[in-house]
Amino acid sequence: MPFEEKITNEYISYSLENGVLYATFLRNVVIDLVAARKIFEDRINTFGKNDYASLVDSTGVRSFTKEARDFLSSEEAIKGIKATAIVVSGYLSSTIANFFLKVTVKKPKVPTKIFSSRQKAIAWLQQYK
Repeated sequence: MPFEEKITNEYISYSLENGVLYATFLRNVVIDLVAARKIFEDRINTFGKNDYASLVDSTGVRSFTKEARDFLSSEEAIKGIKATAIVVSGYLSSTIANFFLKVTVKKPKVPTKIFSSRQKAIAWLQQYK
């Protein structure tokens, strides 16, 4: 079954396909603490606390506040995530993703890797399904 479930809010669109949770940020969103909590709550309320490999498409994000970055890298916010592949395109999204991983998180609590290719990201996630 290629499509299992989908939800979209004002910040992100989630879909669960073949055991991978896809999270695609909407265009030009600014993620603050309120947005980060909404993103987390919608994921948990829709997909439960099951463990998923996740692919995050961050190309739509304009910016993340420090509070949002801190929350999204917290033990609470990573519940249900086994591994995360972050797909970026272009300098801005690559910079945001690298900053998030190297400066904010320092050592991610789950395996996390940045990709410029969605196909390579999906291939890498297969080991965590």
